[in-house]
Amino acid sequence: PPLQVNISSGDGFNGDVVCLDFDIENFDSILSFQSSIRWDSTVLSFQSVEPMNLPSFNQGNFGFEFVSSGILTVSWNTLATTGETIPDGTQIMQVCFNIIGDCGQASQVFMSDDPAPIEVVNYTAGEVGGNDIGLLQQEGTVTVNCFDINSINVDIEDKEVCPGETFTIDVTVSNFDDIGKLQFNLKYNENVITLVNPKVSFPQTGGCFGFNTGSVNVATPGLVKVNWNSTGLGCSLPDNFILFRLHFQAVGPVGSNSTISVVNPILVDKWGGLVEDIGINNNNGLVNICNINSPTLVVASMNANPGDTICLPVTVKDFEEITRLEYTLSWEYNTLQFLNVQNLNMSGLTQANFNTAQAVSLGIIGFEWLDNNGMDIPDQTVIFELCFRVLGDPGDCASVIFADQPFPIQVETITSNNTDVGLNGQPGTV
Repeated sequence: PPLQVNISSGDGFNGDVVCLDFDIENFDSILSFQSSIRWDSTVLSFQSVEPMNLPSFNQGNFGFEFVSSGILTVSWNTLATTGETIPDGTQIMQVCFNIIGDCGQASQVFMSDDPAPIEVVNYTAGEVGGNDIGLLQQEGTVTVNCFDINSINVDIEDKEVCPGETFTIDVTVSNFDDIGKLQFNLKYNENVITLVNPKVSFPQTGGCFGFNTGSVNVATPGLVKVNWNSTGLGCSLPDNFILFRLHFQAVGPVGSNSTISVVNPILVDKWGGLVEDIGINNNNGLVNICNINSPTLVVASMNANPGDTICLPVTVKDFEEITRLEYTLSWEYNTLQFLNVQNLNMSGLTQANFNTAQAVSLGIIGFEWLDNNGMDIPDQTVIFELCFRVLGDPGDCASVIFADQPFPIQVETITSNNTDVGLNGQPGTV
């Protein structure tokens, strides 16, 4: 079956940030895909994209040249010979926009074959290069809200947090006068933030009678369901009253973010008379997970003759407070024959940190290093050298690249709380 991409929807007022999730189905033995993502640039302004949950998927897979015109291109491929398989419902990226449109406007967000054509190639035994299986999609929509002076206001706090940090978000209300029924949902990205105990609390006294933990259902990941009915007269609260507090932990990668948005079903009814929904003016929240600099590792490039023995230095930049470093080094083994790793120049680094079992047969080395205290290394320091015998013919070219297969990339720092901060791996060429 074709690859299915489901794009979420959102809403907000002019000036708000809205983030849409891209979930996939039928991602089975996929070798590569490419597409364009489009939106109405008079309604939405591109802010950021965060790839996730897919090997070798990073910022380098996106083209940002035309984002001011409402176009983001994406292209990905894997080194795995039989492709990658990912469970249905997995989120592979999140795209965030600033809302610049006027009240009542809306923009579709969708996959397109212009300018980058849609192509999805999966592995099929016996088929050279695989088959293009196509793509189906559920388009997303962003709607620009209109402010209604008769509606209640629900304000959700913004936060800037670091990976792994626990934090709280206050949900406050204003214009809350003589309310007899309150129902709405809050949606957040559970891949970026997750509720932790006590999950919900009520820090301000004097709230509506019966509004308690039974009124705020947090059983569904990514969703907070609010449902309260007055058992007496209508409830009135002072402006900026903290209706409830949510307790979260940041679990997403550095640089990612999650909106906390008011979504349907929404019903706000004043006490007495016929049920009439007066609605909500929602000021959605935004949680940003702070950026932590990723270290850069650079493999040197070199010219050589067939039969030469060469050693390529690997240097570092922005190597600060690093506690864990794991990755794969890969090259074309028919062109470069691995000999050894030498000139180790990093505290605690030994030959045991290099998995060379497949270095000769497949051109793959796994690297794993730990330092619980965190290490700083000056820029341009050579931390080791890779030595090869050149097997290729004159004119051949081989790259030595950083990859996350079969040994995944994992880089952690003192402040990243066991979260991967990424690796800027710069390949070398022989």
